Amino acid sequence: MATVLSFYQLPDEEETFLDYVESTGKIIAVPFEIARTRSDFTPLPLRECLNRFNPNKVAFGLEEHSELIKIGAYFDKNGEYFTVSLMTSPLISYTRSRWRAPQQLGMSNLAAYWSYPNESATVMLDHPGEFIKWAKKIFRKGREIAPRWPEHESLRMTPLVAAAIREGVKLVS
Repeated sequence: MATVLSFYQLPDEEETFLDYVESTGKIIAVPFEIARTRSDFTPLPLRECLNRFNPNKVAFGLEEHSELIKIGAYFDKNGEYFTVSLMTSPLISYTRSRWRAPQQLGMSNLAAYWSYPNESATVMLDHPGEFIKWAKKIFRKGREIAPRWPEHESLRMTPLVAAAIREGVKLVS
């Protein structure tokens, strides 16, 4: 089962979160979207990936585990496409907070798996212990920057988002 943390942050606050992530080690990333070429999933430094692809979702992790990233190939009516396998890769998926419309703020989301099934789905295998320890630090930081706000249905959000709600911003998933 995935560990998930959903929270609201303003898009301008993303830099602070990314600064923290990058302070924890050498971080690589791949877009967590569908692509028509496998080369789109060559791990890049986190900010380089965000700048090059500007994805809504990205999967990031420690550079030392980059050789463990699994990319799946699939087919649809337009031919072959590729995507990262989050379950079998030691990565955290990160959905970026974006403005969906004026005054409508989308949610940020972190998700990761600590274990995954083997190819025959008969045994669960654990991701590297270093990954799990590191990823739990990232989730802790997410909970720290976006505490629950009882006056806002106990949703997790940064103080700046709580202030923006008072100014008319609506939260959307």
